[in-house]
Amino acid sequence: MELPETPNYNKIMLMSFSVVVVAVVVLWVYAFAWTSSGTGYSQYRTITIGQNISSPAQLSPAVSIAYNTTVGSYLVNSTGWTLYLYTNDKPNSGTSACYGICATFWKPFYAASLTVQSGINASAFGTITRTDGSKQTTYMGWPLYYYLGDKAAGEISGQGSDGSWFVVTVPTLRYT
Repeated sequence: MELPETPNYNKIMLMSFSVVVVAVVVLWVYAFAWTSSGTGYSQYRTITIGQNISSPAQLSPAVSIAYNTTVGSYLVNSTGWTLYLYTNDKPNSGTSACYGICATFWKPFYAASLTVQSGINASAFGTITRTDGSKQTTYMGWPLYYYLGDKAAGEISGQGSDGSWFVVTVPTLRYT
């Protein structure tokens, strides 16, 4: 009667290590793809007037208007994610008050070449340079943000958060 072969310890360790490495690589690739695909909190591809259009998908403006029965008409990015303002910011100051932990949950919105939906006043938008050197788009002087708690385009779960965060309503800003 032969005894079964005992597993080679080194072989088992190598296989376990390989599984861990593959899992880390898959997670890293997934995270990279999410933040660079336009669905995460990154800069979004926009077009400018006169640019050659190669597909209809490129026709989406960087900022559009959405509607919700609770807040009315409000601003969203090109993929429908809600834009917010922070009442601790001082409008037209050229600065943001949201850094550190705040900016972890409230990501700055920036569109390098801003195009807007018809009916939105393009001259109401501007750009500030944050203290870390990154850029942030403003509306009527207010820096614009995304909320990490919004899990899908069109959600407004950050509305009224801490009594300081509000969706950017149009044509009139309401933040109370």
